[in-house]
Amino acid sequence: IKESVVFKPEEGFLEALLPFIKPPEDSLTNNFNRAYKILESQIKLTQKDEQTRLDVLASHNKLRDKGHVAALDELPQDIQALVNEGTGYIIPWRTVFKKSSLSTPCRMVFDASSATPGGDSLNNILGKGENKLGNILHLMIRFRTRPFAFTGDISMAYNGIRLNPQHYRYQKYLWKEELNPDSPVKPMVVCTLIYGVKPSGNQLMAGFEKL
Repeated sequence: IKESVVFKPEEGFLEALLPFIKPPEDSLTNNFNRAYKILESQIKLTQKDEQTRLDVLASHNKLRDKGHVAALDELPQDIQALVNEGTGYIIPWRTVFKKSSLSTPCRMVFDASSATPGGDSLNNILGKGENKLGNILHLMIRFRTRPFAFTGDISMAYNGIRLNPQHYRYQKYLWKEELNPDSPVKPMVVCTLIYGVKPSGNQLMAGFEKL
């Protein structure tokens, strides 16, 4: 996992490759139809309630406006060629509501555990790495026994690590503008680490160590 994340000081960002433990070209098959059916089900869900549709759009636009996701046809031609090379993987997405969250009450959740027809899922062929998150008991003891303590949060932390364009083709997903069922299907790409992909959490911790 450590080797899959590099810090590029000249550009000022962290970049990651997906840590494959099995060759993706031998393990993944075309899952467009499966991902499309899930897209249709999510669009039907948003058509039942206008506020739901607006909430999902707001969640997606937050990712898009910050450059964390992009339409395939908006990427440079050389990057598009990389994405279209080989089978790759389309991550199905679903909408999850978390009323207790002030910043993201509605978010798109990417399901990289969805299996391809006759093949593996993306998560099945990725290494997870060692969990380096602090033990909550140890954190609380340190918090209470030392003279000073502080706490904080990093907004959209996973998205702070860019994905190497060589692996964009494994983080594609399907979208319809405005969640309109009559709009054409638009292939999109997640350009950063993203929740739902197995190694993202431990790659984030590896990135913290690099910094």
